[in-house]
Amino acid sequence: MLVFVLLVFSLLPICFGQSLTRCSPPSGEPACVCKTHHGIINLTKIAQTDGTPRFHDPDLAFGRYHYDYNPCFGFSIGSNGDCNNGNTAICQNEKTLVSTIGTEVMYYNHDEGNYELHYSGGDLTRSGIVYLHCDEAAVDPIINTTGDSETEYLYLFNLYTNEACLKAAGHSDDSGYIGFILISLALTALLTYFIVGGIILKFHKKESGTDIIPNKRFWFSLPFLVKDGVKFVATPCMRVKYKDYQPI
Repeated sequence: MLVFVLLVFSLLPICFGQSLTRCSPPSGEPACVCKTHHGIINLTKIAQTDGTPRFHDPDLAFGRYHYDYNPCFGFSIGSNGDCNNGNTAICQNEKTLVSTIGTEVMYYNHDEGNYELHYSGGDLTRSGIVYLHCDEAAVDPIINTTGDSETEYLYLFNLYTNEACLKAAGHSDDSGYIGFILISLALTALLTYFIVGGIILKFHKKESGTDIIPNKRFWFSLPFLVKDGVKFVATPCMRVKYKDYQPI
């Protein structure tokens, strides 16, 4: 019974996975590059590479606060404060560090069309989220913010750009993705088999304990069947006669 419960809980994330998936960038690329079988998003084309922020006041302000932001690469700004170290991703009022570039991570949910950059590592646990919006007309990126008006120390930004639109990634090997889908479907089917079978055995046939496991005898003997199969296949290679089988 314990094994059955553990199996159910171990497969729940596969069946009901999280809404956002972390995107690992291609080798050698910054975290603002996301490549999947759906396509590629590459924000390096709108980022500054000279140590200055791409977006700054007056374009990026909310209330009495203004912000500086650069995706992909760190920048320095201000003569004092914590934003002049070359590792800044988001800065407030040229002195308060909101997040560092080393914490940049892209997440996505392709079905809903959501792509976003997450940042952390700021003063007093400050962090930021930049929501990416595909806008083919926004050749010159547009950005706005609501600061941390919704949640203290969590700064929200909206970035509209044509570079946030998925582009063809060229030839790519989808075998890994297809394999993951097939494995997920197989595990989901197995989980459904155990859950439905267990419910029928428990409530319809009034079984209890390990007897609610469908085809219990088969599953309990499976490890021994596998062991015997491996032994039988490996025996000719080892040049040892398997004693339980009669030679021809």
